[in-house]
Amino acid sequence: MKKVVTVNVIVALIIVGLGIGAWYYATNIMNFIITEDAQVQGDLSTISAPASGKIVKWNIKTGDTVKEGDVIAEIVAGNTEITDLPEEVSVIETIPVTAPADGTVIQSDGREGQVVAAGTPLVITVPLDQLFVTANIEEGELKGLKTGQDVDITLDAFPGRTFSGKVQQIGLATVSVFSLFPSENTSGNYTKVTQKVPVKIRFDSVEKGMVPGLNATVKIHK
Repeated sequence: MKKVVTVNVIVALIIVGLGIGAWYYATNIMNFIITEDAQVQGDLSTISAPASGKIVKWNIKTGDTVKEGDVIAEIVAGNTEITDLPEEVSVIETIPVTAPADGTVIQSDGREGQVVAAGTPLVITVPLDQLFVTANIEEGELKGLKTGQDVDITLDAFPGRTFSGKVQQIGLATVSVFSLFPSENTSGNYTKVTQKVPVKIRFDSVEKGMVPGLNATVKIHK
């Protein structure tokens, strides 16, 4: 008799568990658009050498904060000889390298004494107080998506925390359009692949420790 009761209790618990699981799944599907295909990103600015020459002054390091117009380095351009004068004249020009926007230096590749070519990337900056999440949403979910919707954001780097945000922008093309290696069907056998559209989500508040590239999970309220 005890065995029968025990079995009945176990079966009942399993049924209840399945019911709760089904309810939770249905509630999420009905009320949220959920994806783990998301990352924290920022508006990166790459600062390159404006001319070929030698770096004679380097004013920043990784982690420094810069303002738009700050001089981060100085380059002495290569000698230019003027030959239509009685004597050759060596013209040396010092060119400042300036920050195009406010931000924090997340990569610094220059040093004093380094010889660089025009266009060589020297510094990457990002405004860490304006980070956002890019979430790739399946095409079948787009009908329930619009700007201004509330979003719950969790980050692997902040276990147990949930951050709030809002949908700011919905992409006008799928992720595959921007792929470096777009898929092409050359065999004649077509396999339909679900496409995803990038969606930009702004944090209501950015916290210290958030950096570009962190993995995120988003729940967009329908």
